[in-house]
Amino acid sequence: MKLAAIAEANSNHPIAESIRAAWAKAIPTQGVEGYDEVAGHGIKVSVDGQEVLAGNAKLMEQAGISYTTPDTAGTIVHVAEAGTYVGHLIIADEVKDDAAAASQALKKLGIRKTVMLTGDAKSRGWQKLMQDASWVWMGSTLNCCHRIKVERLEQLEAAKSPKEKMVFVGDGINDTPVLARADVGVAMGGLGSDAAIESGEYVVIMTDEPSKLASAIRIAKRTRMIV
Repeated sequence: MKLAAIAEANSNHPIAESIRAAWAKAIPTQGVEGYDEVAGHGIKVSVDGQEVLAGNAKLMEQAGISYTTPDTAGTIVHVAEAGTYVGHLIIADEVKDDAAAASQALKKLGIRKTVMLTGDAKSRGWQKLMQDASWVWMGSTLNCCHRIKVERLEQLEAAKSPKEKMVFVGDGINDTPVLARADVGVAMGGLGSDAAIESGEYVVIMTDEPSKLASAIRIAKRTRMIV
């Protein structure tokens, strides 16, 4: 954890932020030099004269280091020091507290079809939450890019009737094109990226509570009735 935190000290990537938060201590800076971010692979940095690597499997393979792949869902960050494999961290999304209530509230409002576009494995927690929803799984999280999301959204768009509307809810930088492509883009504003918020032309949920989506729909229906 300490080596990973040192390696990720200068990164603003959400995974780096998660690692620093999990370390929850002051990150040493003395003896740390030669910070190098390898695009698509991870981080190389020198700590007290020893090379430290923190990144994906490709980074380990590039350095000729044998690594262990855990049978657990999530994003894996492998860590090596001085050419020796140290271990790995598993980082996964957590289900928001009110996510189940949000799914049920949408169903009560007459939303007949809910689809989750995800790169995460279908863990038991997600399956229980989304038992009333369809799944569109896009492979590993690292491969879940905006292009694939747009393609999946366009497939759903082609299957819906002319009277139906497509609402897309997202909070990441990869969600920006999809938010703009949907009939209604809903950005999660509390923890979401600035780009995602700017793309949510119609609705921005400032509290990051999925249940507020149902509230927004109720407000919209009431407003439309008044008008």
